[in-house]
Amino acid sequence: MLRTRADRGPPATCSSVTGHGRIFAVNVKALYRSAKHTVPLMRQAGGGCIIHTPSTAAINPRPGLVWYNGSNGAVNTITQGTGLSMEAGRNLTVRI
Repeated sequence: MLRTRADRGPPATCSSVTGHGRIFAVNVKALYRSAKHTVPLMRQAGGGCIIHTPSTAAINPRPGLVWYNGSNGAVNTITQGTGLSMEAGRNLTVRI
């Protein structure tokens, strides 16, 4: 089983490209990196489960945290899409 949590929040006023990049690197890009290395092992083992846990900001955005909210929305969409792509006959489940 692979479990991740989108947990990189911005300072109250995140106004730099670097700050936005860090938020997306931790909350979004990490999903790809972790799956890239874990999924082949799960396939070799005959199956597995991936669980991504985004913040509630994904469905209930908070004022002033646009990039954080968006990164968590991306976690939801990526998780759902990955699940649709991977589950077909492979004993791999992907859930939020």
